[in-house]
Amino acid sequence: MTSVILGARTTEQLADNLAAADLELSPEETSRLTEASQPRVGVYPYGPMAQNQRSRKIEGGR
Repeated sequence: MTSVILGARTTEQLADNLAAADLELSPEETSRLTEASQPRVGVYPYGPMAQNQRSRKIEGGR
């Protein structure tokens, strides 16, 4: 995994951020995160609300 390190204002914060690169997730943790991040059917941008947004007419000369 790669990430941009943003927001470290002190050397202690930078050390904590860099130490996070050594974090290793178990297969169970990875599976739980994968499951939690799956899009749910019916939830924006996949459901009816998004369909209405995609097909709405733009008015007012825009």
